[in-house]
Amino acid sequence: MNNLFWEVLKKWNDGKKIYWAGNLFRNHQVAMSAIITTSHYLLLSTGETSSLKRLCAYGKRKKWKLNGVTGPSKQAKIFARFWQNLEMEESLAKSKDFEIFHSADAVSRFTLKKGISVQKATSFEWPRIRLWAIQFAHESNPQLDLQASILMAKSMLNHQNLYLLRKEGNTLGMGGFGRFTPNRMIINMVFISKEYRRRGYASALTESLIQKAQKTALSKCLLFSDYLQADNLYKKLGCESVGRFCEIKFN
Repeated sequence: MNNLFWEVLKKWNDGKKIYWAGNLFRNHQVAMSAIITTSHYLLLSTGETSSLKRLCAYGKRKKWKLNGVTGPSKQAKIFARFWQNLEMEESLAKSKDFEIFHSADAVSRFTLKKGISVQKATSFEWPRIRLWAIQFAHESNPQLDLQASILMAKSMLNHQNLYLLRKEGNTLGMGGFGRFTPNRMIINMVFISKEYRRRGYASALTESLIQKAQKTALSKCLLFSDYLQADNLYKKLGCESVGRFCEIKFN
């Protein structure tokens, strides 16, 4: 649950700007950590309610200007209620949950059907990739920032981490590895063109990406999904749910 937190922390150590970072201690042990990112969101690690209460009080004394909070769902929602002085029965405005999965330990034996292949994208395919990145942003719920989605697709392409699903000369979709944490590869931008959907191609592409990760030193993937129903694609592929991540925008 803290993989994304450590990823942001590593970027900070590599020179990326953040506004504040700190640890809360209990009995001389780190009980919780937090970072204020450049978007003025408070990113939380896992931690207990007492730590969240202390962090909230500290932030108010320091007159933090926060646009929102993000982190493991339980911690983010508790902090948001403390920060906005809400009772537990009051609903949180502009809250978005994502379920986090990681790929199974067992090596996948999945084999692509005849005529289907997954190949690294090249710069020649950038016009199509750019268009799909825009469609991916539009179809996300809530919609993603268009420029950020385009930049991520471009970065994945430039670092040779973007793959295309092909069948008999047709390009059906894309997906790849957009980010890396110290222990996991994160699958991003799995997108199938509208005319090829509901035929199992997203499953085939995701399985292939998981297999590619299993051949690396990291070996496992993290997958984020805002589709929280029982028939979630990643569940059907045998990925294990490890918890929920939440982003809450303050009024």
